Amino acid sequence: MTNTTTHTKHFIIQRSELDNHLSPLFYKSNPIHLDINESLNNIASINPYRQKPKFDDDELVPYVGLPETDEHTRSVNEVIMRPYREVKGRNIIYPNDILFARIEPSIFNKKYIFADDLLGFDFAFTSTEFYII
Repeated sequence: MTNTTTHTKHFIIQRSELDNHLSPLFYKSNPIHLDINESLNNIASINPYRQKPKFDDDELVPYVGLPETDEHTRSVNEVIMRPYREVKGRNIIYPNDILFARIEPSIFNKKYIFADDLLGFDFAFTSTEFYII
């Protein structure tokens, strides 16, 4: 007989770390008990569905991946241009989104990025290494 127990990994981020960064548009509801732990998906939309613009496969589009971010300033350092065919299945981000790392060890280091400024772009495609909040 095999053990099929599923283990959920948890980490804690203090609400104060998100104050003034998480747009009210992403809240599902206002938390009543701020002194207890709450699952993020209960208070914010994670990887929200967004209509993606269409481009020709060879057209260059803005892209932000893990290497284009700075974990110390928690910001986007660079937006690179990639052919649409390389990113067309990926999520897109807008200014003021929060990118949260979904791969180890970044997730355990609580790596998150405030995409306050996409360096002049209205949107960017992003890496599958991030959850979008």
